[in-house]
Amino acid sequence: HKYFQSEISGTVRVDYYEKLSVATIGKVVTSVTSSRRSARTESGIGVGTTKRRLNRRFPNMSCFGAICRVSRYPPSEQIGRPVTDFRVRKNRVRSVTMGTVID
Repeated sequence: HKYFQSEISGTVRVDYYEKLSVATIGKVVTSVTSSRRSARTESGIGVGTTKRRLNRRFPNMSCFGAICRVSRYPPSEQIGRPVTDFRVRKNRVRSVTMGTVID
């Protein structure tokens, strides 16, 4: 595991397993990231999915650089809410992060 300092949340601990990482603040899990091909949403979107298919499945997602975020809430209401982030590189999903917005 590794520790990181955040101005907002303090100390964040990240534990690494095979193609999986879990971030915690204290005893609370804040996110889980996977680059395993088996990591899929209920609709089958996950590692290896094309960005085109991702866009078709989630037409209202927000993309900033390589990160595309899916949330049921507008950005101003996301703090404390669950979100799913897809890291896209070369037009394919490379990792999926499920977590709670903390800032």
